[in-house]
Amino acid sequence: MAKHVDTAEQQLDEASTEKGSSDQALTEEAATHENPAADEEEKKGVDRTSRWKRVRSKQRSDRGGSLLRGRLKPSLTSTLVAITILLGSLVGWFGYNAFQSHQEKTQRDNLVAAARQGAVNLTTINYTQVEADIQRILDSSTGAFHDDFKKRSDPFVNVVKRVQSKSEGTVTAAGLEAWSGNEAQVLVAVSVKTSTAAAPDQQPRSWRMRIKVEKSGDAAKIAEVQFVP
Repeated sequence: MAKHVDTAEQQLDEASTEKGSSDQALTEEAATHENPAADEEEKKGVDRTSRWKRVRSKQRSDRGGSLLRGRLKPSLTSTLVAITILLGSLVGWFGYNAFQSHQEKTQRDNLVAAARQGAVNLTTINYTQVEADIQRILDSSTGAFHDDFKKRSDPFVNVVKRVQSKSEGTVTAAGLEAWSGNEAQVLVAVSVKTSTAAAPDQQPRSWRMRIKVEKSGDAAKIAEVQFVP
């Protein structure tokens, strides 16, 4: 009988122990799921903290980029201004050089044209209008050549009229030999057809003249003439 009592008490103790363990497990489980709202708030707090950190990081990055752009902007502006000034200077320099080259070419062309016309005037003389032809030569010449030709013009007119001379010159080529400012030396090739009362049908002759031309006032005029073999 005592044995059965001990056994019953032992079973009660074991049941009590199992119940205590079960109650502890239930208590722990209940504690785990006791406040889901608090868990959610905790998660939200973590999320907000994470988002705040990301925002702060982005703000610092933006400030850094703004500072970098702030430093680069004046430098870039200065560079663009310098490039603009340089390009403007180059355009002005090239423009001036082009204008100067054009002016020089125009001046050379005018001097060569004056030499060509001078050669035509010297070789085109008709006894029927010899005075006008001589005056044309004087008008297109200057300096010592002008003065010397004027002194010799009267005897020359008399000879032309006496032999009834006619001559007509045509420039076949002209080239600039030397040029300096308002002066030029030009080599001119001329074909001259001449006739007189005694020899009306003569073959054209080829002459070469080295003509020095100088600018006198607004026009270029003959200053010296040499016949070249």
